[in-house]
Amino acid sequence: MRSLLVFFFSMISALLLAQSAPRFSEHLQEKRSGQGVVVLIQDEEIARLLDNVPEPPKQAAPSAKQESSGASHAARRVSKSSEDSSGTKYTGMRRRYKAQGFRIQVFSGTGNSTAKRQAKEMEKRVRSLFPELSVYCHFKSPRWICRVGDFPTREAAERYLQLILQKRVSPEASIVSDTVLLAE
Repeated sequence: MRSLLVFFFSMISALLLAQSAPRFSEHLQEKRSGQGVVVLIQDEEIARLLDNVPEPPKQAAPSAKQESSGASHAARRVSKSSEDSSGTKYTGMRRRYKAQGFRIQVFSGTGNSTAKRQAKEMEKRVRSLFPELSVYCHFKSPRWICRVGDFPTREAAERYLQLILQKRVSPEASIVSDTVLLAE
């Protein structure tokens, strides 16, 4: 009997402790000295699933009186999904797939720490000048490589190559064939 009471009280205390603990997403975003900052940008549904929060109850359709008072609120609300003219539903995220395409190689250097630093500096420079382009900086033995963009055709890559050369981002910029990520 005594062991049953101890078990019962330990379960209740564990339950209360678990409820007071920060949620997973809050735990990730806590600021700690000497460490980086994590910023989560995610749908409320994902946050609810990660934090193991039960789904809120569905609300009934508002009455006519509630609709008139809530009209200004509905106008301010941003839709998570919308439909385009063809009736296709758009949820805010475009699906991407891998395909053979082209990238612009803006840096290539031997595999030492100096080359790594130069590759990372080139990555920052390209991101600041061309924020619309994806930048891929990685080590491909035996060298550090920094490539820019996901172009389906050589012609699309050539247009950006001319801009990169005009802005004197990299004198060694050239178009290379690569596996790229294209949006549907």
